[in-house]
Amino acid sequence: MSDKILKIAPQQGVFRVDGTTNLVDFILPADGSVYDLSKTHVDIQVKADATHATNVNARYNLNIQFNGLDASNNMLFQPSAMVKNCSLHSQNLGVIEDNRNRNIIQNTLSILENSETNLENTLGKAQYFQFDKFFPAAPNGDLESSGTENSRKVSHRLRIPLTHLYNIASASPLLDTGRMGQLRLRLEPKFNVMTAAEVETNALWQARRLRGDGGEQFIRSMATTTSNTSMNTVQTYESLEESSFWVGMPVRVNGALGANVGAAVAIATNNALTISSIVHNADNSLTLNFDGNIVAGGIPGGNSIFNGTVDYLDANAISGVVIEDVELVAHVVGDEQPPAKLNYTAFHNEEDNFPNGITKLNRYYMIEPACKNVFITFNAADNLVRSHDQLHSYRITIDGNEISPLDIAWDSSQHNDLVAKTLINRGRRPRSLNYKQHLSNDNLSVATAAGQNPPNYGANVVFISVPVPFVNKTQRLGIELNANDGGTLHGNINLFKEVAKQV
Repeated sequence: MSDKILKIAPQQGVFRVDGTTNLVDFILPADGSVYDLSKTHVDIQVKADATHATNVNARYNLNIQFNGLDASNNMLFQPSAMVKNCSLHSQNLGVIEDNRNRNIIQNTLSILENSETNLENTLGKAQYFQFDKFFPAAPNGDLESSGTENSRKVSHRLRIPLTHLYNIASASPLLDTGRMGQLRLRLEPKFNVMTAAEVETNALWQARRLRGDGGEQFIRSMATTTSNTSMNTVQTYESLEESSFWVGMPVRVNGALGANVGAAVAIATNNALTISSIVHNADNSLTLNFDGNIVAGGIPGGNSIFNGTVDYLDANAISGVVIEDVELVAHVVGDEQPPAKLNYTAFHNEEDNFPNGITKLNRYYMIEPACKNVFITFNAADNLVRSHDQLHSYRITIDGNEISPLDIAWDSSQHNDLVAKTLINRGRRPRSLNYKQHLSNDNLSVATAAGQNPPNYGANVVFISVPVPFVNKTQRLGIELNANDGGTLHGNINLFKEVAKQV
Protein backbone atom coordinates (compact mmCIF):
# COMPACT_ATOMS: atom_id res chain seq x y z
CA MET A 1 0.00 0.00 0.00
CA SER A 2 1.36 3.40 -0.91
CA ASP A 3 1.53 6.44 1.34
CA LYS A 4 -1.34 8.90 1.30
CA ILE A 5 -2.22 12.36 2.55
CA LEU A 6 -5.29 12.99 4.69
CA LYS A 7 -6.76 16.39 5.48
CA ILE A 8 -8.38 16.31 8.91
CA ALA A 9 -10.73 19.04 10.12
CA PRO A 10 -10.49 20.24 13.73
CA GLN A 11 -13.16 19.55 16.32
CA GLN A 12 -13.87 23.27 16.49
CA GLY A 13 -15.55 24.90 13.50
CA VAL A 14 -14.89 28.64 13.65
CA PHE A 15 -11.69 30.53 14.42
CA ARG A 16 -11.20 34.26 14.95
CA VAL A 17 -8.34 36.60 15.83
CA ASP A 18 -10.19 38.33 18.69
CA GLY A 19 -8.76 36.01 21.36
CA THR A 20 -11.95 33.99 21.88
CA THR A 21 -11.11 30.86 19.86
CA ASN A 22 -7.67 29.77 21.04
CA LEU A 23 -8.18 26.03 21.12
CA VAL A 24 -7.71 23.55 18.25
CA ASP A 25 -8.22 19.77 18.59
CA PHE A 26 -7.46 17.14 15.95
CA ILE A 27 -8.50 13.49 16.31
CA LEU A 28 -6.62 10.64 14.62
CA PRO A 29 -9.04 7.70 14.79
CA ALA A 30 -8.04 4.26 16.07
CA ASP A 31 -8.35 2.61 12.67
CA GLY A 32 -4.94 0.94 12.52
CA SER A 33 -3.37 3.65 10.36
CA VAL A 34 0.27 4.58 10.89
CA TYR A 35 0.94 8.33 10.80
CA ASP A 36 4.31 9.92 10.09
CA LEU A 37 4.32 13.04 12.27
CA SER A 38 7.59 14.27 10.76
CA LYS A 39 5.73 14.83 7.48
CA THR A 40 2.51 16.11 9.04
CA HIS A 41 1.67 19.77 9.53
CA VAL A 42 -1.11 22.17 10.48
CA ASP A 43 -2.36 24.53 7.78
CA ILE A 44 -3.91 27.86 8.78
CA GLN A 45 -5.44 29.67 5.80
CA VAL A 46 -5.54 33.42 6.36
CA LYS A 47 -6.45 36.45 4.30
CA ALA A 48 -5.95 40.17 4.70
CA ASP A 49 -6.69 43.17 2.49
CA ALA A 50 -5.67 46.80 2.12
CA THR A 51 -7.45 49.60 0.26
CA HIS A 52 -6.84 53.14 -0.93
CA ALA A 53 -9.54 55.80 -0.52
CA THR A 54 -9.59 56.91 -4.18
CA ASN A 55 -7.61 54.25 -5.99
CA VAL A 56 -9.87 51.21 -6.28
CA ASN A 57 -7.42 49.33 -8.53
CA ALA A 58 -4.56 49.45 -6.02
CA ARG A 59 -2.99 46.17 -4.95
CA TYR A 60 -0.90 46.14 -1.80
CA ASN A 61 1.96 43.91 -0.72
CA LEU A 62 1.01 42.58 2.72
CA ASN A 63 2.50 40.21 5.21
CA ILE A 64 1.27 38.81 8.50
CA GLN A 65 3.03 40.11 11.57
CA PHE A 66 2.89 38.67 15.06
CA ASN A 67 2.27 41.43 17.58
CA GLY A 68 2.74 40.86 21.27
CA LEU A 69 5.55 38.31 20.92
CA ASP A 70 8.28 40.91 21.33
CA ALA A 71 8.37 44.30 22.97
CA SER A 72 8.57 46.32 19.75
CA ASN A 73 6.34 44.16 17.50
CA ASN A 74 8.91 44.12 14.70
CA MET A 75 10.56 40.70 14.88
CA LEU A 76 10.46 37.75 12.52
CA PHE A 77 8.76 34.63 13.88
CA GLN A 78 7.72 31.31 12.45
CA PRO A 79 3.97 30.53 12.59
CA SER A 80 4.62 27.99 15.36
CA ALA A 81 5.39 30.96 17.62
CA MET A 82 1.63 31.40 17.95
CA VAL A 83 1.21 28.04 19.69
CA LYS A 84 1.77 28.66 23.39
CA ASN A 85 0.82 25.18 24.67
CA CYS A 86 0.23 21.84 22.97
CA SER A 87 -0.29 18.23 23.99
CA LEU A 88 -0.50 14.76 22.45
CA HIS A 89 -2.64 12.08 24.11
CA SER A 90 -3.00 8.40 23.30
CA GLN A 91 -6.18 6.50 24.11
CA ASN A 92 -4.19 3.44 25.21
CA LEU A 93 -0.89 4.91 26.47
CA GLY A 94 -1.97 8.20 28.03
CA VAL A 95 -0.01 11.43 27.78
CA ILE A 96 2.74 11.32 25.14
CA GLU A 97 3.74 14.99 25.43
CA ASP A 98 2.33 17.93 27.37
CA ASN A 99 4.20 21.06 26.34
CA ARG A 100 3.78 24.29 28.29
CA ASN A 101 5.24 27.48 26.81
CA ARG A 102 6.29 25.48 23.76
CA ASN A 103 6.65 28.65 21.68
CA ILE A 104 9.43 29.92 23.96
CA ILE A 105 11.68 26.88 23.69
CA GLN A 106 10.83 26.29 20.03
CA ASN A 107 11.69 29.87 19.11
CA THR A 108 15.02 29.60 20.94
CA LEU A 109 15.88 26.28 19.30
CA SER A 110 14.90 27.54 15.84
CA ILE A 111 17.51 30.28 16.12
CA LEU A 112 20.20 27.76 17.06
CA GLU A 113 19.26 24.94 14.70
CA ASN A 114 18.57 26.99 11.56
CA SER A 115 21.17 28.62 9.35
CA GLU A 116 20.67 32.00 7.71
CA THR A 117 19.76 30.10 4.54
CA ASN A 118 16.99 28.31 6.39
CA LEU A 119 15.68 31.66 7.59
CA GLU A 120 15.42 32.83 4.01
CA ASN A 121 13.25 29.85 3.11
CA THR A 122 9.78 31.34 3.41
CA LEU A 123 7.70 28.20 2.91
CA GLY A 124 4.79 28.38 5.29
CA LYS A 125 6.02 31.52 6.98
CA ALA A 126 4.06 34.68 7.53
CA GLN A 127 6.94 37.06 6.90
CA TYR A 128 9.97 37.31 4.65
CA PHE A 129 13.62 37.60 5.61
CA GLN A 130 15.98 38.16 2.68
CA PHE A 131 19.20 40.14 3.08
CA ASP A 132 19.63 40.96 -0.57
CA LYS A 133 16.11 42.05 -1.53
CA PHE A 134 14.23 45.18 -0.62
CA PHE A 135 10.92 44.27 -2.24
CA PRO A 136 10.17 40.58 -1.76
CA ALA A 137 6.65 39.60 -2.69
CA ALA A 138 4.75 38.92 0.51
CA PRO A 139 2.78 35.69 0.89
CA ASN A 140 -0.56 37.52 0.95
CA GLY A 141 -0.37 38.99 -2.52
CA ASP A 142 0.15 37.53 -5.99
CA LEU A 143 2.07 40.41 -7.61
CA GLU A 144 2.33 40.59 -11.40
CA SER A 145 5.58 42.09 -12.69
CA SER A 146 4.51 42.33 -16.34
CA GLY A 147 1.55 42.37 -18.67
CA THR A 148 -1.84 43.99 -18.11
CA GLU A 149 -3.44 41.58 -15.65
CA ASN A 150 -3.81 43.22 -12.27
CA SER A 151 -2.12 41.61 -9.28
CA ARG A 152 -4.44 39.37 -7.30
CA LYS A 153 -5.56 39.37 -3.72
CA VAL A 154 -4.98 35.83 -2.48
CA SER A 155 -5.20 33.79 0.69
CA HIS A 156 -2.13 32.20 2.18
CA ARG A 157 -1.59 29.07 4.24
CA LEU A 158 0.63 29.34 7.28
CA ARG A 159 2.32 26.00 7.81
CA ILE A 160 3.18 24.69 11.28
CA PRO A 161 5.13 21.40 11.10
CA LEU A 162 4.42 19.03 13.97
CA THR A 163 8.19 18.80 14.42
CA HIS A 164 7.93 22.37 15.80
CA LEU A 165 5.37 21.29 18.38
CA TYR A 166 6.28 17.76 19.50
CA ASN A 167 9.71 16.23 20.07
CA ILE A 168 8.39 12.78 19.20
CA ALA A 169 7.62 14.02 15.68
CA SER A 170 11.38 14.24 15.06
CA ALA A 171 12.71 11.38 17.19
CA SER A 172 10.15 8.59 16.62
CA PRO A 173 7.63 9.98 14.15
CA LEU A 174 5.71 6.81 13.22
CA LEU A 175 2.64 6.40 15.43
CA ASP A 176 0.48 3.29 15.07
CA THR A 177 -3.15 3.93 16.01
CA GLY A 178 -3.64 0.16 16.15
CA ARG A 179 -1.34 0.01 19.19
CA MET A 180 -1.82 3.50 20.58
CA GLY A 181 -5.53 3.84 19.94
CA GLN A 182 -7.15 7.16 19.15
CA LEU A 183 -4.74 10.11 19.21
CA ARG A 184 -5.74 13.63 20.21
CA LEU A 185 -3.56 16.57 19.24
CA ARG A 186 -4.48 19.70 21.19
CA LEU A 187 -3.08 23.11 20.29
CA GLU A 188 -3.54 26.39 22.14
CA PRO A 189 -2.63 29.00 19.52
CA LYS A 190 -2.78 32.73 20.18
CA PHE A 191 -4.53 33.71 16.97
CA ASN A 192 -4.98 37.23 18.31
CA VAL A 193 -1.29 38.03 17.77
CA MET A 194 -1.77 38.01 13.98
CA THR A 195 -2.10 41.35 12.24
CA ALA A 196 -1.60 42.49 8.64
CA ALA A 197 0.93 45.13 7.59
CA GLU A 198 2.35 46.50 4.36
CA VAL A 199 5.71 45.15 3.26
CA GLU A 200 6.32 48.37 1.35
CA THR A 201 5.67 51.88 2.67
CA ASN A 202 6.47 55.27 1.20
CA ALA A 203 8.88 55.95 4.07
CA LEU A 204 10.93 52.86 3.17
CA TRP A 205 10.70 53.69 -0.52
CA GLN A 206 12.05 57.21 0.00
CA ALA A 207 14.79 56.05 2.39
CA ARG A 208 16.16 53.75 -0.27
CA ARG A 209 15.89 56.39 -2.97
CA LEU A 210 17.89 58.90 -0.92
CA ARG A 211 20.53 56.28 -0.23
CA GLY A 212 20.85 55.54 -3.93
CA ASP A 213 19.50 52.01 -3.81
CA GLY A 214 16.22 53.08 -5.38
CA GLY A 215 17.56 54.16 -8.80
CA GLU A 216 14.45 52.66 -10.35
CA GLN A 217 12.49 55.57 -8.92
CA PHE A 218 14.03 58.06 -11.37
CA ILE A 219 12.03 58.11 -14.59
CA ARG A 220 11.76 60.20 -17.75
CA SER A 221 8.85 61.14 -19.93
CA MET A 222 7.91 58.89 -22.81
CA ALA A 223 5.63 61.37 -24.56
CA THR A 224 4.84 65.09 -24.57
CA THR A 225 1.31 64.89 -25.81
CA THR A 226 -2.01 65.56 -24.15
CA SER A 227 -2.19 61.89 -23.25
CA ASN A 228 0.57 61.26 -20.75
CA THR A 229 -0.27 57.96 -19.20
CA SER A 230 3.13 56.26 -19.54
CA MET A 231 6.78 56.85 -18.71
CA ASN A 232 10.08 55.05 -19.20
CA THR A 233 12.58 54.24 -16.48
CA VAL A 234 16.14 55.46 -16.58
CA GLN A 235 17.20 52.41 -14.66
CA THR A 236 17.67 49.30 -16.80
CA TYR A 237 16.85 45.71 -15.84
CA GLU A 238 18.04 42.44 -17.26
CA SER A 239 14.63 40.99 -16.45
CA LEU A 240 11.30 42.11 -15.04
CA GLU A 241 11.97 40.14 -11.87
CA GLU A 242 14.70 42.66 -10.94
CA SER A 243 12.20 45.51 -10.90
CA SER A 244 10.47 46.78 -7.78
CA PHE A 245 7.32 47.74 -9.66
CA TRP A 246 4.20 45.60 -9.99
CA VAL A 247 0.90 45.81 -11.82
CA GLY A 248 -1.61 47.42 -9.50
CA MET A 249 1.06 49.32 -7.57
CA PRO A 250 -0.40 52.59 -6.20
CA VAL A 251 1.87 55.57 -6.98
CA ARG A 252 2.15 59.32 -7.38
CA VAL A 253 4.55 60.78 -10.00
CA ASN A 254 6.45 63.99 -9.21
CA GLY A 255 8.62 65.98 -11.61
CA ALA A 256 9.22 69.29 -13.41
CA LEU A 257 8.61 70.69 -16.91
CA GLY A 258 11.58 71.01 -19.30
CA ALA A 259 13.50 74.26 -19.63
CA ASN A 260 12.69 74.80 -23.35
CA VAL A 261 9.64 76.85 -22.32
CA GLY A 262 11.51 78.77 -19.68
CA ALA A 263 12.66 77.81 -16.23
CA ALA A 264 11.77 74.40 -14.98
CA VAL A 265 8.55 74.45 -12.99
CA ALA A 266 6.83 71.90 -10.86
CA ILE A 267 3.94 70.06 -12.45
CA ALA A 268 0.61 69.15 -10.92
CA THR A 269 0.40 65.38 -10.87
CA ASN A 270 -2.46 62.99 -10.39
CA ASN A 271 -2.92 62.29 -6.68
CA ALA A 272 -3.61 58.58 -7.12
CA LEU A 273 -2.37 56.51 -10.03
CA THR A 274 -2.08 52.79 -10.47
CA ILE A 275 0.43 51.01 -12.68
CA SER A 276 -1.87 49.28 -15.16
CA SER A 277 0.83 47.42 -17.13
CA ILE A 278 4.60 47.02 -17.37
CA VAL A 279 6.63 46.41 -20.55
CA HIS A 280 10.28 45.33 -20.72
CA ASN A 281 11.91 47.25 -23.61
CA ALA A 282 14.74 46.26 -25.95
CA ASP A 283 17.15 48.65 -24.17
CA ASN A 284 16.22 46.95 -20.86
CA SER A 285 14.31 49.98 -19.63
CA LEU A 286 10.72 49.59 -18.47
CA THR A 287 7.61 51.30 -19.75
CA LEU A 288 5.21 51.98 -16.91
CA ASN A 289 1.64 52.52 -18.04
CA PHE A 290 -0.79 54.18 -15.65
CA ASP A 291 -4.57 54.16 -15.35
CA GLY A 292 -4.77 57.97 -15.71
CA ASN A 293 -2.87 61.07 -16.86
CA ILE A 294 0.23 61.97 -14.92
CA VAL A 295 -0.43 65.68 -15.53
CA ALA A 296 -4.07 66.74 -15.50
CA GLY A 297 -4.91 68.45 -18.81
CA GLY A 298 -1.80 67.15 -20.54
CA ILE A 299 1.75 68.41 -21.06
CA PRO A 300 2.23 71.52 -23.25
CA GLY A 301 3.93 70.78 -26.57
CA GLY A 302 7.71 70.69 -26.57
CA ASN A 303 7.95 69.96 -22.89
CA SER A 304 8.96 66.86 -21.04
CA ILE A 305 9.11 65.61 -17.51
CA PHE A 306 12.67 65.16 -16.32
CA ASN A 307 14.15 63.76 -13.14
CA GLY A 308 10.73 62.47 -12.23
CA THR A 309 10.28 60.40 -9.11
CA VAL A 310 7.62 58.02 -7.93
CA ASP A 311 6.04 58.11 -4.51
CA TYR A 312 4.46 54.96 -3.16
CA LEU A 313 0.91 55.50 -1.89
CA ASP A 314 0.36 53.95 1.50
CA ALA A 315 -2.92 52.20 2.11
CA ASN A 316 -5.69 54.18 3.79
CA ALA A 317 -7.03 51.10 5.52
CA ILE A 318 -5.78 47.59 6.27
CA SER A 319 -8.34 44.98 7.20
CA GLY A 320 -7.91 42.60 10.08
CA VAL A 321 -6.69 39.08 9.45
CA VAL A 322 -9.44 36.60 8.65
CA ILE A 323 -8.91 32.90 9.40
CA GLU A 324 -10.61 31.09 6.54
CA ASP A 325 -9.67 27.51 7.40
CA VAL A 326 -7.62 25.35 9.78
CA GLU A 327 -6.77 21.73 9.02
CA LEU A 328 -4.26 19.00 9.78
CA VAL A 329 -2.44 17.67 6.71
CA ALA A 330 -1.52 14.17 7.88
CA HIS A 331 0.90 11.79 6.20
CA VAL A 332 -0.23 8.15 6.39
CA VAL A 333 2.46 5.57 5.60
CA GLY A 334 1.76 2.42 3.64
CA ASP A 335 3.96 -0.57 4.39
CA GLU A 336 6.39 0.93 6.91
CA GLN A 337 5.80 -0.03 10.54
CA PRO A 338 7.04 1.70 13.70
CA PRO A 339 9.30 -0.06 16.21
CA ALA A 340 7.75 -1.80 19.22
CA LYS A 341 9.03 0.96 21.52
CA LEU A 342 9.26 4.67 20.69
CA ASN A 343 12.16 6.59 22.21
CA TYR A 344 12.04 10.38 22.34
CA THR A 345 12.43 13.33 24.71
CA ALA A 346 9.90 15.77 26.15
CA PHE A 347 10.35 19.19 27.70
CA HIS A 348 9.19 19.67 31.28
CA ASN A 349 8.64 23.38 31.86
CA GLU A 350 9.10 25.13 35.21
CA GLU A 351 8.44 28.85 35.62
CA ASP A 352 10.00 31.14 38.20
CA ASN A 353 10.45 34.88 38.67
CA PHE A 354 12.70 37.18 40.60
CA PRO A 355 12.41 40.78 41.82
CA ASN A 356 13.52 43.78 39.82
CA GLY A 357 16.62 45.80 40.52
CA ILE A 358 19.04 43.10 41.72
CA THR A 359 22.60 42.61 40.48
CA LYS A 360 23.06 38.94 41.50
CA LEU A 361 20.64 36.04 41.70
CA ASN A 362 21.03 32.50 43.12
CA ARG A 363 18.42 29.81 42.51
CA TYR A 364 18.20 26.02 42.96
CA TYR A 365 15.93 23.67 41.02
CA MET A 366 15.34 19.92 40.98
CA ILE A 367 15.99 18.02 37.75
CA GLU A 368 13.94 14.92 36.98
CA PRO A 369 15.61 11.53 36.43
CA ALA A 370 16.72 10.73 32.86
CA CYS A 371 17.14 14.42 32.06
CA LYS A 372 19.58 15.12 29.22
CA ASN A 373 19.62 18.91 28.92
CA VAL A 374 18.30 22.05 30.57
CA PHE A 375 17.54 25.27 28.70
CA ILE A 376 17.07 28.41 30.77
CA THR A 377 15.30 31.34 29.13
CA PHE A 378 14.31 34.76 30.42
CA ASN A 379 10.91 35.80 29.11
CA ALA A 380 8.37 38.29 30.40
CA ALA A 381 4.78 37.13 29.81
CA ASP A 382 4.50 36.17 26.12
CA ASN A 383 7.67 37.96 25.02
CA LEU A 384 9.62 35.28 23.12
CA VAL A 385 12.82 37.28 22.81
CA ARG A 386 13.79 38.22 26.36
CA SER A 387 12.67 40.02 29.49
CA HIS A 388 16.07 41.67 29.91
CA ASP A 389 19.45 41.88 28.23
CA GLN A 390 21.50 42.78 31.30
CA LEU A 391 22.89 39.27 31.92
CA HIS A 392 26.69 39.45 31.96
CA SER A 393 27.76 36.06 33.30
CA TYR A 394 26.57 32.99 35.15
CA ARG A 395 27.73 29.93 37.08
CA ILE A 396 26.11 26.48 37.03
CA THR A 397 26.34 23.62 39.53
CA ILE A 398 24.86 20.12 39.31
CA ASP A 399 24.62 18.36 42.69
CA GLY A 400 27.13 20.88 43.99
CA ASN A 401 29.67 20.27 41.23
CA GLU A 402 30.55 23.33 39.16
CA ILE A 403 30.61 22.89 35.40
CA SER A 404 33.20 25.69 35.29
CA PRO A 405 35.52 27.02 38.02
CA LEU A 406 35.03 30.56 36.70
CA ASP A 407 32.09 32.73 35.71
CA ILE A 408 30.86 32.04 32.19
CA ALA A 409 30.32 35.24 30.22
CA TRP A 410 27.20 35.20 28.12
CA ASP A 411 27.99 34.91 24.38
CA SER A 412 31.60 33.95 25.17
CA SER A 413 33.46 31.02 23.65
CA GLN A 414 32.72 28.95 26.76
CA HIS A 415 29.01 29.80 26.51
CA ASN A 416 29.06 28.84 22.84
CA ASP A 417 30.79 25.58 23.71
CA LEU A 418 28.00 24.71 26.17
CA VAL A 419 25.39 25.51 23.52
CA ALA A 420 27.11 23.20 21.03
CA LYS A 421 27.41 20.38 23.58
CA THR A 422 23.75 20.73 24.53
CA LEU A 423 22.58 20.54 20.94
CA ILE A 424 24.82 17.55 20.20
CA ASN A 425 23.44 15.92 23.34
CA ARG A 426 19.95 16.17 21.85
CA GLY A 427 21.03 14.80 18.48
CA ARG A 428 21.34 18.14 16.71
CA ARG A 429 24.22 20.31 15.66
CA PRO A 430 24.41 24.10 15.91
CA ARG A 431 23.88 25.90 12.64
CA SER A 432 24.01 29.44 13.97
CA LEU A 433 25.57 31.07 17.01
CA ASN A 434 24.26 34.51 16.11
CA TYR A 435 21.63 34.46 18.91
CA LYS A 436 19.61 37.11 17.07
CA GLN A 437 15.86 37.40 16.67
CA HIS A 438 15.85 38.97 13.22
CA LEU A 439 13.71 41.87 12.20
CA SER A 440 10.74 41.31 9.94
CA ASN A 441 11.28 42.40 6.35
CA ASP A 442 9.92 45.94 6.60
CA ASN A 443 12.06 46.74 9.63
CA LEU A 444 15.03 44.96 8.05
CA SER A 445 14.68 47.34 5.10
CA VAL A 446 14.82 50.34 7.43
CA ALA A 447 17.96 48.95 9.06
CA THR A 448 19.62 48.29 5.72
CA ALA A 449 18.67 51.72 4.36
CA ALA A 450 20.32 53.22 7.43
CA GLY A 451 23.52 51.32 6.69
CA GLN A 452 23.14 48.57 9.31
CA ASN A 453 24.63 45.13 8.71
CA PRO A 454 21.56 42.90 8.12
CA PRO A 455 22.82 39.59 9.56
CA ASN A 456 23.65 41.30 12.87
CA TYR A 457 20.58 43.48 13.09
CA GLY A 458 18.01 42.32 15.62
CA ALA A 459 17.59 41.57 19.30
CA ASN A 460 19.67 39.20 21.38
CA VAL A 461 17.88 36.06 22.54
CA VAL A 462 19.30 35.61 26.03
CA PHE A 463 19.41 32.01 27.27
CA ILE A 464 21.60 29.45 29.01
CA SER A 465 21.90 25.80 27.99
CA VAL A 466 23.34 23.04 30.17
CA PRO A 467 24.11 19.42 29.18
CA VAL A 468 23.15 17.27 32.17
CA PRO A 469 24.68 13.92 33.26
CA PHE A 470 22.22 11.27 32.11
CA VAL A 471 21.38 9.37 35.30
CA ASN A 472 18.30 7.68 36.70
CA LYS A 473 17.99 9.90 39.76
CA THR A 474 16.91 13.39 40.71
CA GLN A 475 19.65 16.01 40.49
CA ARG A 476 19.96 19.51 41.91
CA LEU A 477 20.68 22.38 39.53
CA GLY A 478 22.14 25.60 40.93
CA ILE A 479 22.39 28.81 38.91
CA GLU A 480 24.03 32.12 39.74
CA LEU A 481 23.28 35.11 37.49
CA ASN A 482 25.35 38.30 37.42
CA ALA A 483 24.25 41.57 35.83
CA ASN A 484 26.29 43.84 33.61
CA ASP A 485 28.23 46.63 35.31
CA GLY A 486 25.69 49.28 36.19
CA GLY A 487 22.81 47.03 35.12
CA THR A 488 20.24 45.04 37.02
CA LEU A 489 18.45 41.74 36.57
CA HIS A 490 14.69 41.52 36.33
CA GLY A 491 12.04 39.31 34.86
CA ASN A 492 11.04 35.67 34.64
CA ILE A 493 12.91 32.39 34.39
CA ASN A 494 11.69 29.47 32.31
CA LEU A 495 13.43 26.12 32.73
CA PHE A 496 12.94 23.57 29.99
CA LYS A 497 14.19 20.21 31.21
CA GLU A 498 14.59 17.72 28.37
CA VAL A 499 13.71 14.29 29.74
CA ALA A 500 14.08 10.95 27.92
CA LYS A 501 10.81 9.06 27.36
CA GLN A 502 9.72 5.69 26.00
CA VAL A 503 6.26 4.41 25.03
